[in-house]
Amino acid sequence: MSISVLLAASGQADIDTLRRGLITSGYRDVRVAGSGDDLDALHAAGEKFDVAVLHIENDFEEKLKQISLLKEFWPQSEYVIVSAFNDSDLATECLRRGAFGVPPSG
Repeated sequence: MSISVLLAASGQADIDTLRRGLITSGYRDVRVAGSGDDLDALHAAGEKFDVAVLHIENDFEEKLKQISLLKEFWPQSEYVIVSAFNDSDLATECLRRGAFGVPPSG
């Protein structure tokens, strides 16, 4: 069974790096959303996915809104947050909105 992944990241360099990492890890069905408008378009098109990976950088307010949209549009999906920020308030808010956290490795 193939797992479909939605990658939500803002910068093209981040999108390229994370997408490459997902594909290298064996995930072949990776769709990308760079903004809330992209999420709206995916929802309007009836797209479905199993897991969303949200990359949070300086745009954390936008990504928090996107977590809420994701839970509204695709409540059956799982949500993983990837971030270099070590902020307990941000992590708590992401978890409160339904995301799973993955600690950085290394």
